[in-house]
Amino acid sequence: MGNITWQDKAEGRGRTLTLEGALTIETASELKHVLLQALETAEPLEMDMSAVESLDLACVQVLCSAHCSFHQANRKMTLAGEIPAGIHAALEALAISPDACDSPCTPECPWKKGEGHE
Repeated sequence: MGNITWQDKAEGRGRTLTLEGALTIETASELKHVLLQALETAEPLEMDMSAVESLDLACVQVLCSAHCSFHQANRKMTLAGEIPAGIHAALEALAISPDACDSPCTPECPWKKGEGHE
């Protein structure tokens, strides 16, 4: 089961959302809720996914939708560090390629970090 936690960054420079474990459809609703809360604040959002073992399509959809919502609101949503190989394997298994995405958010696509990407 996945775990979602918040940590305030030093000197009020935003918050870090840490995602861990297996992110599945059971986690998607909670993930959507915390991302909507983050969007309502004026703080930049940093996500740490380094401890994510796997994720399913429901969580990928929530994360992609949140990324576009942040982009459209002219808000910053970034990743801390690289994306683990397990996430890239899940994206490949789901036939999701950041290079094939036609979203207006594509230039800042978080899935492009690591594993042969930027």
